[in-house]
Amino acid sequence: MPARGLLYTRAVVRGRPLVVGTVHLESPAGAGSGTSQQKREQLAAALQLAEAAAGPGGDALVAGGRVRVRVG
Repeated sequence: MPARGLLYTRAVVRGRPLVVGTVHLESPAGAGSGTSQQKREQLAAALQLAEAAAGPGGDALVAGGRVRVRVG
């Protein structure tokens, strides 16, 4: 992900590990071609980072952010 990434923190809530993250996807210069595809790719990369942050034990994960991706 070019200039942006995933910001996350780890916490313990009621004795259970939790990863909370946020992402703000990069918008390409100019409207039109590739915007949604680029954001889908960025979102996939952010999801990989979030899953890695959750670790092999599969800690609970909450993620949000400004995504704005067209589907359909």
